[in-house]
Order: sequence, then structure tokens, then C-alpha cells
Amino acid sequence: MTSAKVMLEGSGRHFRRAVGNETDRLALLEFKSKISHDPLGALGLWNESIHFCQWHGVTCSRSFTHEIPSEIGRLRRLQVPDLNNNSIGGEIPVNLSSCSNLIRIGLAKNQLMGKIPSDFGSLSKIEVLSLGFNNLIGSTPPPLGNLSSLRKISLAINNLAGSIPFTLSKLKNLVILYLGVNRLSGIVPSSIFNISSIAEFDVGENKIQGNIPLDYGFTLQNLQYFSIGTNRITGAIPPSISNASKLEVFQALNNKLTGEVP
Repeated sequence: MTSAKVMLEGSGRHFRRAVGNETDRLALLEFKSKISHDPLGALGLWNESIHFCQWHGVTCSRSFTHEIPSEIGRLRRLQVPDLNNNSIGGEIPVNLSSCSNLIRIGLAKNQLMGKIPSDFGSLSKIEVLSLGFNNLIGSTPPPLGNLSSLRKISLAINNLAGSIPFTLSKLKNLVILYLGVNRLSGIVPSSIFNISSIAEFDVGENKIQGNIPLDYGFTLQNLQYFSIGTNRITGAIPPSISNASKLEVFQALNNKLTGEVP
């Protein structure tokens, strides 16, 4: 896989795409076909005689780098910024929240720093927020609880601290909640265990305290994956676990649980 970056001197245009070689080549040729005025002849050698990575103004590399430009907030029709698995650094632009039509944000597996913008709480159409595998700090913004369309929150493997906001319990369509491998503390708000749509729940490798709710096996009927390992959870494993008939994985290692296994 390569990504082709085009910078045409004199035109002020930029084009970049992270796809396979042939798709890159075709995309570049399509881009060339849209240029009606090329006074410097920058596109003269964009042809089949040499590999597209050797075309004037084209640089090939394995993934995107640098920062996300703040101008992304001007893309008011943008729905899916999928930039997962690159080498993007810097902070998440706050004005990304100006893209009110966003359905999915994919920024996982990068080198992002700074905090998660609280303004994301205004993205009423968003269904997936994927920010895992970065270097994000700060807390989980409580305004995320306003996003009633959210089905997946993935903030795992960052440096997030503070407590899990109780506002997340308002996300009645939530299916996946990944908060593992951070520095979260406090307790998991008990009301989160009333979200019956949750199938995958992971807060492992944090500093979470408290007990497993007694009735969680009754309320989480769709639960398939449950991980609270490597925390400070106390008390017993509630017998209601036997009612979670779809449960496939239960991880509770390295805690302070007591009593018998139901």
C-alpha cells in the first residue's frame, strides 16, 4: 500500500489518497483530467512511460503524516473522515465539530495528542467515534452523552484520566464501549449497565473501583464481551451472569474480587 501526495506549484491544489497502487494511479489521472490550465507544464510527464511515484510533484509513502489541517472544518458535507492507521500527529481540530453531517470519525491508530474536543457533543448524527491507539489525554467529555445516535465509542489505549461520565448512560443505542488501557478512575456509573443494546464492554487496565452490579446479567441481555480486568473491582461476581446467554468472553483477572464463582 502507498499513498500519493500531489502538490502542484502554481495551482495551489493538493490531492492525497491512501489506497492501492492501481487505484492511486487512476485517481491521479482522474485528477489530471480535471485540470484545464497548467501554465508550468507540471502534468506533462504524467503518463504511462514512468511509474506514477516518479511523476513531477508526486511523493509516495506508506501512510499519512503531519497534522489534520484546521480547514477540515469547512467541509460541511463531510460524513466519514476515515484516517485510521496512519502517522498523524498533533491535536484533533476543534472545528471538526463544524462538520455537522458527520456519521463516523475514524482517527484510531495514529499519534494524536491533546484532548478530545467537548464540541463533539454537538454532532447529532454521529454513530461511530473511533479514537483508540493514540496519545490522547484529559477526560472523556460528558457532552458525548448527548449523541443519541452513537453505536460505538472506542477510546481504548490512550492516556485518558478522570472518571467515566454518567452522561454516557443516555446512549440508548450504544453497542460497543471500549475504554480499556487508560488511566480512568472512580466507578463505572451503574446506569450504564442499563443500556440493553451493549454487546461489547471493555474498561480493562484502568484504575476502576466499585462492584459489579447485582442485576447486570438481567439488564445486559445482548452482552457478548465483558472485560474489567486489571482494575480495583471488589465484591463478588453476581449470579445474574447466568442470564447473559450471549456472553462469550468474561475477563476479570487482576482485581480484588471475593466470594465464589456463581
